[in-house]
Amino acid sequence: MKPGALLRLAIRLLTLPLYAAFGAWTLIRLPFVIAGRIKPFTVSLGESVRCESCHALNPIHGRWKCHCGATYHGTCLECELCHARASWISCRRCGVSVVLDRRLLP
Repeated sequence: MKPGALLRLAIRLLTLPLYAAFGAWTLIRLPFVIAGRIKPFTVSLGESVRCESCHALNPIHGRWKCHCGATYHGTCLECELCHARASWISCRRCGVSVVLDRRLLP
């Protein structure tokens, strides 16, 4: 065997545990990543967003007024006229800003 080939073989054998550890970490982390990406879509498919202050349910479908001046019926996530994306809505009970998750937006 050539000395260069022997060195390459030694490097591959030394890096093998690193690849195995990375693969194990990916398999352990995968369910948490999937759950984190699915949760926002369940909120957007739902009917309401919960206020973190008073725990009231605020509907995401209804009549909304955009900063462009348009008043429209539909979801609060995006204006139907200018396609501006909402980042928050006011709670209907206490008036606190309820932040909308940016991952909900199309």
